[in-house]
Amino acid sequence: MDEILIALQPAMWRAIKKGTITIILQQTKPEKMFYPFRVIVYEHETGVVGAFDCHQIIQTIRPAQFAGVGNSCLSEEALNAFAGKPVCGWYVKAGSVVEYEIPFPLEMATGLKHPPESWEYIHREEST
Repeated sequence: MDEILIALQPAMWRAIKKGTITIILQQTKPEKMFYPFRVIVYEHETGVVGAFDCHQIIQTIRPAQFAGVGNSCLSEEALNAFAGKPVCGWYVKAGSVVEYEIPFPLEMATGLKHPPESWEYIHREEST
């Protein structure tokens, strides 16, 4: 089963857990995934702290469409910094956020030795 590992700052992860952020803006999106898919969250300097399901990604070159919609928590000015460039809004599925009681080391949780700059695929072997 394939999953996505995403690296987030602690403040963003806290806002996702609280439901303040329901859209994560990224410059790219996975092409090989079926919706909904699982996103494993790596928090800088802490480890793997939780997960959520992404139920849709909208790609646009008009990032202002995310302003005030679904709580992307970026100001109009910050959104305009993306203007003219593709931006992808990753939607966090309501009720799917899970926080792990104890963070896991990256390699133990994902098999990866280094966190991604933004996100990357995690390929897990299916057990039979």
